[in-house]
Amino acid sequence: MAQKLAEGEQTIEEMRKQIEERNQTPGEVTGFGDYQVDVDSAAGTVTVTLPNAILFASGKATLKKSAKTDLKYIVSVLNEKYGSRQIDVVGHTDSDPIKKSKWKDNWELSAERALSVLRYLNSNGIPDDRIRAVGCGQGRPIAPNSSGSGKARNRRVEIVVHMR
Repeated sequence: MAQKLAEGEQTIEEMRKQIEERNQTPGEVTGFGDYQVDVDSAAGTVTVTLPNAILFASGKATLKKSAKTDLKYIVSVLNEKYGSRQIDVVGHTDSDPIKKSKWKDNWELSAERALSVLRYLNSNGIPDDRIRAVGCGQGRPIAPNSSGSGKARNRRVEIVVHMR
């Protein structure tokens, strides 16, 4: 366990240095290309953020057909570069209350969206023992919910790779 921890910390530190020294984007360094990626050396994580517009229709938790191309690419990177690492699939929503859908509330919607992504990743090669789903509802916004663009940023699914 200590060896895996040390390896994860070394990998994160190498990624951070590559981003700084070589003027590369986090997506280039991590293998996730043009996706929004954050390398957090303090937390020991690599996070890929996918906006809901890519994955789901409004108020839905069923993956769009077009999302499957993005997710297949992510599965290939996860298997190739992060084969032994634990993965969280984290769903988020904006603060608008649920009104016209089958969801009880934003917690339920965010959890179901995370589960939809998890099931797709799992059915395409990410084993059960490496992955879990988390629903955060509206509780962790990354932008103010006072504008349409802020709400759009808050509606997302994050794929978090734990390097430690």
